[in-house]
Amino acid sequence: MPNWCYNYLNFNSMNNEAKKLYNLIISWQKEGTTIENSWNNDWLGLIVEKGLKSDPLSGKYPCRGCIDEVELANDNELMINTHTAWGPMNKMWQALVDKLGYTMSITCTSEEPNMGIYVTNDSEFKDKYVIGYWGDDKDIYSFLENTNDNTEKDLRKLFSVLYKKDKQGFEKVLKDKGLTTNKQIREYLKNNPVDEILNDIAADILDEFIIEKWEYTVDLP
Repeated sequence: MPNWCYNYLNFNSMNNEAKKLYNLIISWQKEGTTIENSWNNDWLGLIVEKGLKSDPLSGKYPCRGCIDEVELANDNELMINTHTAWGPMNKMWQALVDKLGYTMSITCTSEEPNMGIYVTNDSEFKDKYVIGYWGDDKDIYSFLENTNDNTEKDLRKLFSVLYKKDKQGFEKVLKDKGLTTNKQIREYLKNNPVDEILNDIAADILDEFIIEKWEYTVDLP
């Protein structure tokens, strides 16, 4: 069984193109496909077959996955959630929009935690981090609940919270790395990406964390 990548797509348009695309997808799903698959009419291959007029088994448009949800927010905004095997398979949607001659834009975030894939073309996520925590420390929970942006500044604050909770342990790791003076420690903290610092010197604590930087790309991931 593959690891699943969860993709959250937003289509924004003018001239009611989002509504038109929504109606097309619903009609294609009602028509169905004769190609055997694991997801029946929610299969992404159905979109490739009906919309792109291409053989979904050819590999031209990777489509190993399915649609989880299609929601029309208004005539010019459509949200589609999918899950796909091992990584994003979103380029088929751009190909579909191009083939239909629509001028809509597509933003997407794709997450596959087991492979450490966090990729997006949404500028809102640029230079931000995914921070997940499943431990039971109330102070850490309280900090994360009050952290909305997940920027590098927020991660450095998180480092301070963790440092205060295990100062002795942190200082031992720093000493093992040959960092024994305050100046050396300041330079180390200043010159290295904070997510790498956290993963480097707080590995035991971070068994209870996911800390990954969003990979930002201009193109649809």
